[in-house]
Amino acid sequence: MSDFDIQLKLGRAQTHIDEFRTKAAIIRNGYCVIKPEEDQERQMTVMRINITPKASDELRLIAGDALFNMRAALDYIVTRAVLSNPPNTPSRTNQFPIAQDAKSFRNIEARQLAGVPDRMRAILEKFQPYHPGNEPLTILSKLHNPDKHRSLNLTAVVADSSHLVARGGANPFALVSDIPLCDGGIFGNIGIPWDLPEEFASVRTRTKNTSIEGKCTQFVGFSDLFDPEEEEEGYEGADTTLERILNYIERKVLPGVQPYLNSQ
Repeated sequence: MSDFDIQLKLGRAQTHIDEFRTKAAIIRNGYCVIKPEEDQERQMTVMRINITPKASDELRLIAGDALFNMRAALDYIVTRAVLSNPPNTPSRTNQFPIAQDAKSFRNIEARQLAGVPDRMRAILEKFQPYHPGNEPLTILSKLHNPDKHRSLNLTAVVADSSHLVARGGANPFALVSDIPLCDGGIFGNIGIPWDLPEEFASVRTRTKNTSIEGKCTQFVGFSDLFDPEEEEEGYEGADTTLERILNYIERKVLPGVQPYLNSQ
């Protein structure tokens, strides 16, 4: 194994990211419909967001391939570190550790970094997510592990610009907004309780007769990184998320470990 193998994996990840971005752009223009729905769990009438077109299964596969190649590149670094420390040889347990706290790192260090020189172990510990600036590794782990072991990552469409018209209620209105609307989420994250006092019952009736819809622009993001039923900052396209992880590996991890990897 050579350093070139690591670069090949990262280059392949970039190819997948570029492909994802191109295919996601095809569904950039969408349509948003917000209609009342009876939420049995909450015992409320809510306004559910439905955005079309949806993200295709192909996009989920492409994203998974990008994550796989980035994770593999990190694991290759550990393999190279073992090979640079003869007479040690790589084992099946060797991998780039990603721990959320120092105790977890110590628990996995002996197994995942068997045969890795102490100086390299110290470098890899500095890259752990519990140190500020290493957050992309947390995201990589959160996205890659489910994709590898359980199921494909769920990707959701998010409207980042909407031109909507409300109809059917007492006061029709137009809405132009750049507030993110996540497919499957609840508009405004509010609902009308079923047990409203009688004098407010008309509010629920008007809500049930209201629909809001119109054109929107949208992007595809990782739903594993946000709750579609919570209003929050930080929505971003999956291609941006993937690019951020790749840049972190190329610009921070590789320069940090390169001096300690002897040519084999």
